[in-house]
Amino acid sequence: MDDKIEHLKKYIESNLERSSGAFEFVIQPNIRDIVSNLNQTDSEKFSAEILNWNEDILYHLADEILFSNNEYLDKDYLYCSIFLRIHHKENLDFLSQYLYDCYISLNFEKIPLDFFIQLKEKVEGFYTIKNGKENVSHFIRPLNDIINKKMTQNKTNIQSYIKIENNEIVLNGTSVFKIEPTDFADFAKQAYRNFEMQYPKFFKMDALSKLAFLGSELLLSPITSDEKENNIALVLANKSSSLDTDVKYQESISDKENYFPSPAVFVYTLPNICLGEISIRHQLKSENSFFIFETFNAEFMSNYSNILLNTNKADTVLCGWVEFYNDNYKAFLCTISAEENEIYKNETINTLYNK
Repeated sequence: MDDKIEHLKKYIESNLERSSGAFEFVIQPNIRDIVSNLNQTDSEKFSAEILNWNEDILYHLADEILFSNNEYLDKDYLYCSIFLRIHHKENLDFLSQYLYDCYISLNFEKIPLDFFIQLKEKVEGFYTIKNGKENVSHFIRPLNDIINKKMTQNKTNIQSYIKIENNEIVLNGTSVFKIEPTDFADFAKQAYRNFEMQYPKFFKMDALSKLAFLGSELLLSPITSDEKENNIALVLANKSSSLDTDVKYQESISDKENYFPSPAVFVYTLPNICLGEISIRHQLKSENSFFIFETFNAEFMSNYSNILLNTNKADTVLCGWVEFYNDNYKAFLCTISAEENEIYKNETINTLYNK
């Protein structure tokens, strides 16, 4: 079995330099004949092995798979998989002539969402370059429909949420900490001590990181463990980026007579540093992203989180809004997973944010 598949690989490889006529009329029929005559066991092994073969071999194999008489191969899936692994523009152009018919024939129930997302990105990029962006939408519409349908089927659920603003912390709809009006530095310090958090580095963080840390700590501590890998993705956003810290750093270097740049401040002049602080605290090695929006974009957050979950990039997603500038602050964070949760079955990220 292995020899037969390996023989086919070497046969194609050894004939790549043949003239186009010789390849088309002699080599290609032989390839198709070999593929057509693979038995079920051979076909399963063949399907797994060829996707590790180099691009030149795959390109010359694609049509022979598609037009073979092998009933054991998922020919449409293999053709699309080969397309994903091709980078040469002329080869992509040739394979694209059958691509549409192949991907609309795919068994979308069996194939994971991640495959369709990759295929969409590949098709969109290639066709935009080839035909212009205005001609892409019709071609990828079936892929969008499949992706949307699979995302709807793979329903995700809000597990818990937290809001921090106006000197108060509300966890899952219940006020768990509230003090008299004060500045954020004092509020954060009192909240840290109230919940008996044991993380001295907290006091070295900038305000944005403290805000994100407080919210994430109350949501993640109950579900993370030092004894196992915590596959939790982080997706946060705000309006002001790290501007509050940027201004402080700029003030430290703008006066030549009083020049005192601080490395401890400079390190926080990127908004995604707060993601790093959360990741270090909970030993997270999963995906994380920080976005800048004018206002909280609940739809984007939900869609992005669903993609991470439905493509198995994460078991849980911590997502939300952490805005801080000039001592005005608001945090809304929630954890999402595929696990059913009756408590929030009628809630969305947007409805909880606006409560």
